[in-house]
Amino acid sequence: MSAPNGSPDAGSTRSTIGILVTDTRRRGAEVQAERTVEGLGQLGWEVEFRSLASAPEPVVGARPLTRMQRSELGRFDVPLVGPTRQFLRRHAGGVVLAWGSLSVRYVAAAAVALRHRPRLGYVSIGSPLAWLSGRRAMAQYRLMARRYDFIIAVSQHTKRELVDAIGIPPSMITVIRSGVPERFLTLPRQEHDGPTRVLFVGSLSAEKDPIAAVTAFGIAADEADLQLTIVGDGPLVEATEAAIASRNLGERVELVGSVADIEPHLLWADTLLLTSITEGLPGVLIEAAAAGLPAVAYGVGAVDEVIEDGSSGIVVHDRTVESAARALITLARDRDLGRRLGERARTIAGERFLMGSAIDETDRLLRDQLV
Repeated sequence: MSAPNGSPDAGSTRSTIGILVTDTRRRGAEVQAERTVEGLGQLGWEVEFRSLASAPEPVVGARPLTRMQRSELGRFDVPLVGPTRQFLRRHAGGVVLAWGSLSVRYVAAAAVALRHRPRLGYVSIGSPLAWLSGRRAMAQYRLMARRYDFIIAVSQHTKRELVDAIGIPPSMITVIRSGVPERFLTLPRQEHDGPTRVLFVGSLSAEKDPIAAVTAFGIAADEADLQLTIVGDGPLVEATEAAIASRNLGERVELVGSVADIEPHLLWADTLLLTSITEGLPGVLIEAAAAGLPAVAYGVGAVDEVIEDGSSGIVVHDRTVESAARALITLARDRDLGRRLGERARTIAGERFLMGSAIDETDRLLRDQLV
């Protein structure tokens, strides 16, 4: 990261940044927000990192605005508007970034009739069409977006959806890709004998579809020597366990829950499996690429902005468990291919997805907003 002319000097308090996430769980949005907080702090910005609610460990470093737990949050809780409004007031004259769909709603509501408020931006991390259904929902979204001064989209795909499907003016949107710290590029690959190691990382929820991952793995495991580790937790944990048991995969699949540090699992794995039915720009896909892991990923969202199909990984365009299984079998039978794909994935990550570049772009955008 650099410190371009016009960035606040270290210790300067002339403009402050508030960053708000939904809760303290270590998910893609929260991790990217935390890395952004750290990076902006290194450039001299005064940053307050808060969350709407708290969650059990592992956690990111955001301080909750209230004592509410993530499990207590509904679609909209009026008692949260007051603390959010106080958060905005603390940064009047600065900038507040809302990270994720829930925080976006609360910041928009808290800004109503606020006489002195900061510049407002939000980070669109996923596919807005995944949670907006019908013309009424899209119209409400457009109204909410008018409360904001700018939008950060994490991919070109996300920007296209915001512009083409929802009608957000392109001039409001800046694309800043998610990134990883440079240390991921130095994670060594581990040569080993034995089964090919497959890694699934994500919330055990409908949008990540861990059941499809277990099913694809089970089909592939009938023909190739494979192991699977599933990292994550969520509402489908029991259904995931049942899917593992129904295919008698208990000795070949490990379910480890949420973790604070993904790096040991990236070191262990030979390939990443991503079976999401919707995505923005998957952070774990970028982390795996930087670590030299090829991925087998459903072709959703901005997956093809990370993977060069057949060159740095395998994009499953038809999004079927059968095709994902065939890709896993191919990589298990040809480890040299996996190594070549992983080397290219690491090169791409180093060229396009470093956190330092994302921080510098965010720094420039914030300075422009405060002119």
